[in-house]
Amino acid sequence: MIKMVDLPWELVQWIVEYCPLYSRYVIMMCCKKFSQVDWSRFCKVYRLRDQTKNALKQLIKNDYCIHWSLSKRPRFVWCLNSNKALYVWTPKTKAWTCGPTFSSLYFKEYRFLDFVRHVSVQLGLSTPCVRRHKYETCVVAHLSESQRPKTFLNIQGQRKIRSSWSLCFKKKNVRWVRAFLEFGISGSVLKIRVRSLEFFV
Repeated sequence: MIKMVDLPWELVQWIVEYCPLYSRYVIMMCCKKFSQVDWSRFCKVYRLRDQTKNALKQLIKNDYCIHWSLSKRPRFVWCLNSNKALYVWTPKTKAWTCGPTFSSLYFKEYRFLDFVRHVSVQLGLSTPCVRRHKYETCVVAHLSESQRPKTFLNIQGQRKIRSSWSLCFKKKNVRWVRAFLEFGISGSVLKIRVRSLEFFV
């Protein structure tokens, strides 16, 4: 039988220092003892040009920002700030189409469109994922029927895992959807791949 023991705060603080950035952020948001944080120190460690708490939050939560430093790696766009492949959550969209073999998502928000264009210009990549849809320029992400992205259904802020993303598209009460995208490289082409989906009802 495991006996629970209280750890002194000094030891907890020491442990937190060795946690990944995302874990430290969650602890600092949830525990008042860690609320007084020198965020500028983290911004310097992660080499953020915009050294603000908001910029750090964008990096932690896989948001998108044109101030990030990027480079090309084999098959991936690499984020130098987080030292990992670039993954971001898209904005929510109401625009999607479902076909017999694949489905498409259309993201028209200007900030996201600007971010994708910024990535392509910075790394010298073409962007076939940026195209016109119903007379508007947008970022298009495709999903084939064989893909198995991790799928969530968000009901009033409560996330529930779902096994089939295609069935979620057909639900009448789904109002929005967003995607967790991987930014890949194929030759000189920017490839975006859907790794997760979150549906909002």
